[in-house]
Amino acid sequence: GVIILANMRKMQSITKMWYDYLSEGKLMGLKCEHCGQMEFPPVPVCNKCGKHDMEWTPISGKARLDSYCWAPDGAAPYWREPVMIGQFELEEGCHLQTFVLGVTKKDEPYLYENCPLDCTAEIVKVSEEYNLHYPAFRINDKETKDE
Repeated sequence: GVIILANMRKMQSITKMWYDYLSEGKLMGLKCEHCGQMEFPPVPVCNKCGKHDMEWTPISGKARLDSYCWAPDGAAPYWREPVMIGQFELEEGCHLQTFVLGVTKKDEPYLYENCPLDCTAEIVKVSEEYNLHYPAFRINDKETKDE
């Protein structure tokens, strides 16, 4: 984990810009000026047409949770407690694996019965020391099974 954080200073400019946008509370992706493909997280080359002309564009934060798995030991080095990891399809058509917020093991029957589920992105601070932020998603209108 420390090696990854130490390498942040050596990041390619696109990756650094993405993390900077997240720390400012902005969800930004790169959109291909040729075919309109959105890349989030951003990459310098369009995965659809291979062109390099990419433009920073806001991401809506709307997504669908397609699948999930439980990480009982967390996600080192940032998440020390149990956490759910989900596969999300963003409204813009790109895919991202990241954290599902506001769920516990008790919610798994609900998720199993109702997936895919609409979700909304939140930017979470995952490292206080490095002021590092990352996108995560919360399920819209989740029925809480805790009570």
